[in-house]
Amino acid sequence: MYDKKGRAIVIKHPTDEKDICDESSEEDSSDEEFEDEKSTSSKMDDPTTPDNEESSERIKKESAVLIAAKYGIVEVVASILERFPVAIYDRESDSKNILLVTVENRHLQVYKHLLKIHPRESFVYRKLDKNRNNALHYAAAYGEHIRPWPVPGAALQMQWEIKWHEYVENTMPSVLYLQTNNDGHTPKDNFSNTHKGLIKAGSEWLFNTATSCSVVATLIATVAFASSTTVPGGNDSTSGKPTLGKNPVLEVFAFSSLIALCFSVTSLITFLAILTSRHHETTDLPRKILLGWIICCSKR
Repeated sequence: MYDKKGRAIVIKHPTDEKDICDESSEEDSSDEEFEDEKSTSSKMDDPTTPDNEESSERIKKESAVLIAAKYGIVEVVASILERFPVAIYDRESDSKNILLVTVENRHLQVYKHLLKIHPRESFVYRKLDKNRNNALHYAAAYGEHIRPWPVPGAALQMQWEIKWHEYVENTMPSVLYLQTNNDGHTPKDNFSNTHKGLIKAGSEWLFNTATSCSVVATLIATVAFASSTTVPGGNDSTSGKPTLGKNPVLEVFAFSSLIALCFSVTSLITFLAILTSRHHETTDLPRKILLGWIICCSKR
């Protein structure tokens, strides 16, 4: 056969069994590739498929913005979201987005930045993880993996946990308040269940601290009472008046002794009230012990 320019066209025929087998194997492989492509495209088009290959790859790899949010580096988070807004869709292997990671690790500055760039009704705040936990569940959760607050004592840790949960709750859509996870727990249930150990440790810490401070307050009150009822320098044997009665320093000493006595008694009553009070998750006992410390230190 020839083409239009008169050149010969050579048609190759399978002359032996090997060529026939090669051609049949090529056809089989092409059929398999077609079937694979068909199945892959059907999975991508199927709405019941969890994620396609691209989104599952985004979930498996922890992105830079999630790492920055995990460690509270607000400058990096702000820079990435400004240049690549699509990074807000990144998720971890358990489907936690940037908001859930931030709330779980208690990073206030990163959380404030997310509130600044996204309105309260944004989809970011409604995202759930694979166990259907929302941001309030993570704000209410507590455990060994949770970063502790920079305050001493279990009672003050509990106080900061309460404040953090209230702050996140006030900045979240109200629809999340009563939303349950796969275990059937609301955020309030999650808070009560995960903070039992911290409440117990906080009660012990408050009891020990209040006991020690009440002993110190009692000793100071005893000294203040003795100094306020004793006239320095003694009395004149003839007139019975204080020897230093005309000295203005005596009036200052008497007034300061009276103030120290009042403060000592007030702090002692405060610590005794803490010892006789019941400690629960919404108590204000840490505030009382701080007040007792201030009064106890001010009388010195």
